Amino acid sequence: MLGSACVLVLVLLGLPAAALVIGAARLWVWRARKAGRLSGPVRLVERRWVWGPATAVLGATTLAVFYAFLVEPDWVEVTRVEVSVSRPLCGRPRLRIVHLSDLHLEGIGRRERAVIEAVRAQAPDLIVLTGDYLNERRAQNDLVAFLQALEAPMGVYGVGGNWDGKWPIEELFRSGGAVFLRDDWRRVGEDVLLIGQDYRPTRSVAELLDGASEGPYRVFLQHSPDAVDELARARVDLFLCGHTHGGQVRLPLWGAIATMTAQGKRYEQGRYDLGAPVTMHPNGTVMYVNRGIGMTAILPHVRFLARPEVTVIDLVSPIAPGP
Repeated sequence: MLGSACVLVLVLLGLPAAALVIGAARLWVWRARKAGRLSGPVRLVERRWVWGPATAVLGATTLAVFYAFLVEPDWVEVTRVEVSVSRPLCGRPRLRIVHLSDLHLEGIGRRERAVIEAVRAQAPDLIVLTGDYLNERRAQNDLVAFLQALEAPMGVYGVGGNWDGKWPIEELFRSGGAVFLRDDWRRVGEDVLLIGQDYRPTRSVAELLDGASEGPYRVFLQHSPDAVDELARARVDLFLCGHTHGGQVRLPLWGAIATMTAQGKRYEQGRYDLGAPVTMHPNGTVMYVNRGIGMTAILPHVRFLARPEVTVIDLVSPIAPGP
């Protein structure tokens, strides 16, 4: 799979490179003819069926680069997901969870303000975040401010990602009025159990839940889709994660070029309804992979066909009213 992706990327990079060479060659021939330094038969690069498509490829590439760098990184999308539950949870026929991931903060800018406004507009009952909060040390106070701007009656909870070992994230969460779960679980409301596993866990989910009540609806938070392997060893109703950024750069008809996970493209973004043998839950587990908000510091700050995402998950019982 990785080899196929590399070949695809090389081909797609080769098209604009070839178009650029053709364009430069045609310009040179045109100028040479105009100056009288070149005569004779029409050259290949002068034929319209050659330079016409090359010009189109260059134009499309230029527009795509402009869009990927200047438009999509700040164009936040609200994705809505409805999950059926057998009974009202926490006395609510429709329990609303907002899921955020991969903030990669470098400050509070237009993108972050759009996220805060989008979250507030959804009036969530519960907000969860699944790791990778900072790109820079100087943005620590911005994370505190961002967390303070998030409001939900059942609280704001988060887990750590692969970038978070460098920062005092637990302390920052506390300062922001949020709860950081590191290989721990917390009962939220009457009958929801939040399970927060660290990116580099010290205990499996089965060990975390040893002695926990079987009754509550179980929401498992982990940074990476690779934690899907935990579902075969412990009953989980809903698994929320991020890490992939949806690929951050996606190609039409192919999707993510790379996800940086052991699962490859199997769980690159969005909703997955999992059954046996992936999950031990007799009714199956719903998994959602959030595309994240920010971009990593080690890659260009670019998104293409993978807009920043605020996920709204409604847990709906049979007696729930409409939206």
